[in-house]
Amino acid sequence: MNFIINNKNLRDNLIIQTINIIFIGIIFYYSPIDYECDAANTLLNAKYIYSLIFSDETVGASYSYRAPIYKIIQILSGAFVFDSFFPIIFVHILFSLLMPSIFYFTILYINRNFALFSSILFILSFIPILHLKLILSVHSMIFAVILSNFFLIRFVYKKNISDFYIATFSSLLLLFT
Repeated sequence: MNFIINNKNLRDNLIIQTINIIFIGIIFYYSPIDYECDAANTLLNAKYIYSLIFSDETVGASYSYRAPIYKIIQILSGAFVFDSFFPIIFVHILFSLLMPSIFYFTILYINRNFALFSSILFILSFIPILHLKLILSVHSMIFAVILSNFFLIRFVYKKNISDFYIATFSSLLLLFT
């Protein structure tokens, strides 16, 4: 079964994104920036890696038992360049914007109405936006799960080997997040 991106699918995606943006705005406005001790260790470890590579600032090494991908996301987001959490939050917002659409196009292989209904339920579950202002790797992990599932389902329906490789790569991202 192949689906074609047409006006109905784009209209559905517009509905999904409108609901999503409303909830992102509410969560962004009312929730504080927060992190826990484990996130602080990951952040310090990422800062150590950043200072080791990009600056001559002396930052003491800290212990972090988390996998390296989220530290790389923290470095690439510009959190240490701007000395702020807002670049990481911006990356989380991008993940939050993409997740419902990717989820919709994953379920679209089954049925359009079911995909729309499921995507709205997905947003209402707050899964794509709950960790928006938390400096935790769980948000990027959820994004990697959604992305991996999309390419795996797409591989099953389209039999395109590149989809399998992208699904494998995003699964590895998940593993190392």
